[in-house]
Amino acid sequence: MIGTKVEYIEVGYSELEQYIKEVYGQEYEIPCGEETSNDMAKTYHVDGKIGDYEERQINKWIQTGEGNYILNYLLNHMCKNGKIEAGQYVVEISW
Repeated sequence: MIGTKVEYIEVGYSELEQYIKEVYGQEYEIPCGEETSNDMAKTYHVDGKIGDYEERQINKWIQTGEGNYILNYLLNHMCKNGKIEAGQYVVEISW
């Protein structure tokens, strides 16, 4: 056998967008913000570890609504604050 068996948490992008808005009071459009294609999935390692740079990017986004490529930061920030559990997240993107 080759490869490694991995457990993961699967979530649809629109469900995740709604949860992000609920947690932060700000919209983040995943397909646009992450520049994704249709019918794809992205995997994120979430462990709740987040640095000063990432915190600044999140705070800027909360204040202005401006920010791209911050989904990984948001997932880890939510984990750090007990809003989601740690793990591998597979975000399904299909519209």
